[in-house]
Amino acid sequence: LQLAVVSKTSMKTNQKGTTLIEALVTVVIFAFGMLGIAGLLFRSTSIANGSYQRGVSTQEIYSLADAIRLNPEGARNGNYDSYTSPSAVAPCPACPPSGCAPAQVASHDLCEWSNSLIASLGGGKGVIARGDDVYKITVSWNDPKLGAQSNTMSIRP
Repeated sequence: LQLAVVSKTSMKTNQKGTTLIEALVTVVIFAFGMLGIAGLLFRSTSIANGSYQRGVSTQEIYSLADAIRLNPEGARNGNYDSYTSPSAVAPCPACPPSGCAPAQVASHDLCEWSNSLIASLGGGKGVIARGDDVYKITVSWNDPKLGAQSNTMSIRP
């Protein structure tokens, strides 16, 4: 049985630069890990923004539903029946000092709702359609990352 004798100088010569390569590989692996974490953070931010906008659209729908319920005569008269919101903010009509008629209240409600959609959803649009005694209210908006989005609810006044 023969044993090879290895001197310390030959071991050092064979391992020159090994530590540097290991360090570079570690840095590359770490960099890819950081890129993955950054991608997850970016995606979660866009999903959170989409969720926020959907919540705002739901609040806007409930806001209009409450306005319709507060003006039952205007609802019976068909003042909320068919409506598509404009794409630009408009001044809302004011009531005369003697008070508003149900049609004037409905007109004011729809104007305020449209302006609120534009302000809160960055150009959001609203559509109201009435069938029998049910209002179908749809709010749509454009999310820069997720594209066209919409939220629809049906309510009974």
